Amino acid sequence: METKPEPNQNLILRAITIADLPTIVKIYKQQKNATTELKSPDMPLTDQFGLPFFVAEKDSKIIAYSYVMLTSGNNYSLNAAIDSTLSGNSIVSYLIKESEIFFKQQCQKGMFKNLNTTTQRLVNWLNNTYQ
Repeated sequence: METKPEPNQNLILRAITIADLPTIVKIYKQQKNATTELKSPDMPLTDQFGLPFFVAEKDSKIIAYSYVMLTSGNNYSLNAAIDSTLSGNSIVSYLIKESEIFFKQQCQKGMFKNLNTTTQRLVNWLNNTYQ
């Protein structure tokens, strides 16, 4: 699924692929370094990484991604991270809005019932693959 918010933005939203993960990890670490939550770029990822599912591309470059995390009481939180060299609250807002639509549809199908386990497995795999 590809979506364009406005023709003049050259922005495409699409589902992530495994090939996107190194860029997503880089954006995640940039964001965490900016908020001082990540002490070192070499620190392993945690469950706070979430489960990414959409990327935003501009001119064929991934500039942002959306992800879902479990919060207390089996609720979820949809978030987005953008490349630290860019500013784009409208991009982040649009990405979260589109992700919310997709996520609700998939939840109705039961696609995210094991979100915590899925996130833990992804994080473990990434820590062993990209570290």
